[in-house]
Amino acid sequence: MTFYRHFCERRDFHTAVITNATSVVQQHYPFLILPNSTIFDRLARTRFSRWVHGVHLRFGGRGVSPEVDTFVRDFRPDAIFTVAGAWSPIARLAERVATRFQLPLIGSFNDWWYYNQIYHPFFGNSLAKQFLDFYQRCDLAICTSEGMQDALGSHRNSIILYPTGAEHQPSCSFKPPSGRSLTIGFGGNLGDWYGQMLESIVVEVENRMPGHFQFQLFGSRPSWSRIFGTKVVRDGVFHGQVDFETLTSAMRNCDILLLPMGFDPAVRQIESTSFKTKFLDYLTFEKPILVWGPEYCSAVRTAREFDSAEVYTREDPAGAANVLMNLKANPARQSLLVANARLMYADRFNPDKLHSQLVSRIKGLLS
Repeated sequence: MTFYRHFCERRDFHTAVITNATSVVQQHYPFLILPNSTIFDRLARTRFSRWVHGVHLRFGGRGVSPEVDTFVRDFRPDAIFTVAGAWSPIARLAERVATRFQLPLIGSFNDWWYYNQIYHPFFGNSLAKQFLDFYQRCDLAICTSEGMQDALGSHRNSIILYPTGAEHQPSCSFKPPSGRSLTIGFGGNLGDWYGQMLESIVVEVENRMPGHFQFQLFGSRPSWSRIFGTKVVRDGVFHGQVDFETLTSAMRNCDILLLPMGFDPAVRQIESTSFKTKFLDYLTFEKPILVWGPEYCSAVRTAREFDSAEVYTREDPAGAANVLMNLKANPARQSLLVANARLMYADRFNPDKLHSQLVSRIKGLLS
């Protein structure tokens, strides 16, 4: 979404897309879809799935087909851009195209290489090396956070470019609600550990604090339990994935917005290198935010720097629920968080500033 905002919603770039995502919808650009082979799709549904995906990640994307060659020649690009993190064969194909046509290669590193990937552990070391080597070969490496740049290491031409959130449309002055139940909103990825964290805090709040809060949850692929999933649909709490305009309207009608980040040591590398776009979208909704995650994650560090969100850094959902209760009881704190979030947005995360930075670095690379 962040690069759609850079490359499609603004007029500084003329973009063509090559992708293996068969669900892509043509918007403002020519595109070429490279679907996976029928054999891969069949084998990926067998008990050898992790091996098949590992081979695909390790060796896929090596060749530039005549179809790709013709598409690139017709478009005549000045540079090749790819999202390299999480790692995928499309990134390797992008490098092959850049080499064939002697064009600069721009890689964006939004997530650590194994985020949301399926692979057999046998391939782990070689895939990690591929990812880090690819970073070094990029002519311009775009890191989504300080944590990502630190983890990837030194590079001859790397920059930190935060994700681009929604355009800020200031509303009337924030007025803390009083004397009623508050609505807690969440909009984003419900897979992985996020759905489980949301289930834990919703259950905690409903059991210990009935009548004080209600929840409105939006997103796809929830990882919570089947029983909980049935309940939140029945109670009108879960609304699935909706378009951004609908989400914006729903979030503006909430009183507090919740941003969970994973605590499991197995996901530390992911959470310490990523920067959640929904945090920046939340800033534009002008509501108090609770970031619930470990000290090392980027959202916690940034929220502390600007005092732009309430922060809770223990895994215990009861403690997170208590923070919500304390925030409800403190209207002055709510108002301060919203005011500081406005300053955070204007200071470092204004989309115009971020876009100008990207345009400047790409123009500098091409010149």
